[in-house]
Amino acid sequence: MFLISFLVLFQAGAQEIQTLPYGCQPCVDSLIKKFEHPNDFGKLESKDTLKFDYTIEIKESQEVLLFIGDPDYSFIKHTYNHQTQTIYSGRYMPKSKLTNNERVFVTLYLEKGTHKINISSYSKYDTYHFTQPYLIQGISHDYVKKKFESNNAMARIMGLGFIILFAFVSFYSAFNALVTKNQDFKNYAIYAFSIFIFLFLMEDWYAQWHFLFPEHPDWYLYLSDPAKAFILWVYLFFSEHFLALKKNNPKALRLLKILQHSLVALGIIMSLTLLISHDFGVVRKVSIIYIGPCLMCMVLFYKIITGNLNYLRYYVLLGGYVIFLGFLGSGIIALYSKAPFYRSYYQETFHGIMGFNVMQIGICIEMMVFLMAISLKNRDTLKEKEALQGLTLKQFRENEILQKEVEKLLKERLEESEKMLSSELAKTEKQGNQIELFKAQLKSLQLQMNPHYLFNSLNSINDFIISKKAEEASEYLALYARMMRNILRNSNKTFNTLELELQFCEDYLKLESLRFENRFEYKIIPPKNIIISEKKIPGMMLQTVLENAVWHGIMPLKRKGEIIIDASQSTQSEVIVKISDNGNGMPEQKLKQEKESYGLSNIQEKIKILDKLYNKKILFEMSNLPKNSGLVVKFVFPEMKDNYLEQ
Repeated sequence: MFLISFLVLFQAGAQEIQTLPYGCQPCVDSLIKKFEHPNDFGKLESKDTLKFDYTIEIKESQEVLLFIGDPDYSFIKHTYNHQTQTIYSGRYMPKSKLTNNERVFVTLYLEKGTHKINISSYSKYDTYHFTQPYLIQGISHDYVKKKFESNNAMARIMGLGFIILFAFVSFYSAFNALVTKNQDFKNYAIYAFSIFIFLFLMEDWYAQWHFLFPEHPDWYLYLSDPAKAFILWVYLFFSEHFLALKKNNPKALRLLKILQHSLVALGIIMSLTLLISHDFGVVRKVSIIYIGPCLMCMVLFYKIITGNLNYLRYYVLLGGYVIFLGFLGSGIIALYSKAPFYRSYYQETFHGIMGFNVMQIGICIEMMVFLMAISLKNRDTLKEKEALQGLTLKQFRENEILQKEVEKLLKERLEESEKMLSSELAKTEKQGNQIELFKAQLKSLQLQMNPHYLFNSLNSINDFIISKKAEEASEYLALYARMMRNILRNSNKTFNTLELELQFCEDYLKLESLRFENRFEYKIIPPKNIIISEKKIPGMMLQTVLENAVWHGIMPLKRKGEIIIDASQSTQSEVIVKISDNGNGMPEQKLKQEKESYGLSNIQEKIKILDKLYNKKILFEMSNLPKNSGLVVKFVFPEMKDNYLEQ
C-alpha cells in the first residue's frame, strides 16, 4: 500500500509553474517571506528558459549577492568597462565549472560605473523551480546562508540525525548478525544500510557533496528511482525470509517475487523515461504504471494476514503501514504547502519539518518495529533450541542405554555363534562336511555388519536433530525407520534382490545428503536389459562401500561431491555394479591397507566364504580414477540360482 504514496508525491509536484517578481532588495527577509507564501509568485512565460537583462549604475564599489532562483543550469554574463565575465551556477552544473562553488547565490564585486548583467537560466528537467533573480545589496553571503539555515534548522538537524540513526541501525544489525549468526539480522542490516547509503549519497538536500558524480549531478535523478526500487526489493527480501514464506505461505511468496521483479523493472522504466524525455511532467504521467505494484502489494498484505503464519506477521504489516503513512504524510505536506520538492537548505520548510523528514520518521518507526520483531523471533528460537537440547540430552541417555543393551545382545549372539561354530566344526570333522561350517561363519559375519551400520546411523540422527529443524529431522527419521525395517526383514538372508539393495543404497545416500546439507549429489543408474527384482546379490555389501565413499571420499572435499552407482553394464549371466566418487582418490599403497578396515575386511571375508560355500567367485576391485579425480569400486556378481540360495 505504501507504493500508492509514490503517486501522491508525483502529483504533488505538478503545480502550476510560477516565479518571483524581480527587483533589487536591500535585505533577504522579503525573499524568505516569498518562499513562505509561494502563492505570491508571478507566472512564468517561458517553459524551459528564463532570461533576464539588468543594468545598474554603481556610485560606490561594493560587493553584492545575486540570487539566481535555483534553476537547473544558470549562465551569468557580467559586463563592465567592455569586459565580460561568465559565471556558472545552478543545481546540476558540473562542479568544475561552478564559480566559487556556489549554486544558488553568486557573489559579485561591482566597481563604480555601469554594469550589465545578463542571466540565462535553464531548467532541463523541471521548470517548477524557476524564480526570477534578485540582486541583494549590503548583505554578505555568510549572512544569507546562515539566515536560510536558521530558518529550516529543525528540518536540517532532523535529516542529518536520521542519516546518523540509519547508520547506527546498520552497524547494530550487522554486529548482531556477526555475533549471533542470525540471518534475520543480516538481511535487516542490508536493508538499513541501503537506506543509509541512499540518503547519504542520493538524497543529499543540504551539503550537496555529490560524491559519486561531481561532474554530472543530474545523473542522481536517473539513479533515484532504481535505487528506491532496490531498497523496496531488499525490504521484501527481508520480509520473505523473516516470515519464512517459502515454507509457510508459498502462494504469498510467488506474489512477492513478482512484486520484487516488477519494482525493479518499473524503477528502470522511470529512469529511462526521464533520461529520454528530460521532463518530469512525462515522468509523472508514466508513474500511473505504479498502480499495478500497488494492487499486488494490497493482495500480498491480504495473503499475509489470512495466511498460516505466526504473530510476527503483524509486526511486518505494522512496519509496512508506518512506511506508507510516512510517504503519504510527505505527499500531503507538499500538497498543502503548494511548494516544490525541497532541493537545498535555501528552500523554505513547512513549519520546520520538510516532507522528506515525515517520510524518514515513518522509516525510523518501521525500523524500531522490525528490530523488536527480530528480537522476539530470536527469543522464540532460543527457547526452541533449549527445548531441543533438553530433548537431545534425554535421547542421548536413551541411546546410551540402548547401545549397552545392543552390545550385550551382540556379545551373547557372538558367543552363541562361536559355540555353533565349534559344534559344526566337530560335526564336520567327523562327517567331512564343510558346508555347514561356511554357513555358520557367513551368518556370524553378517551379524557383525548390521550393528556396524546401526551405530553409525544413530550417530548421524543425533547430529541431525541437534542442528536441524524438527520437520527435516522427521523426514530423516522416517527414512531411517524404513531402512531399519528392511534390515530386520532381511537379517537372516544372505542374498537380497538387486532392486532391494539399490533402494537401500538410495535411502542411505539420501539420509547422508540431508545430514550434510546437500554437500554431495548422487546418481543411481539401473541395469538396462535385466529385471532387477529377479537378480540376487549378497546383502549389505554395497552400503559398506558407500559409507567409505561418503566419509573418506566426499567429506574432505571443499567442492561439491558426487557419488554414482552404475549397474548399467549388468547382463543375464552377471551383475556388475560400479561405485565411484569424485574425491581425491588414495595412494596405491593405501588401497591395499584400506581393504583391511573393519567394513571392507568383512566384504573380503564374506566373498571368500561365498566362494567356498557356493563355488561362485565374486570380483571386488578398487582403483583410482585418472589424475586422482576419485575412486571407483567394482563388483562383479555371478548369477546365483534359487536352488542353492538361502531364503
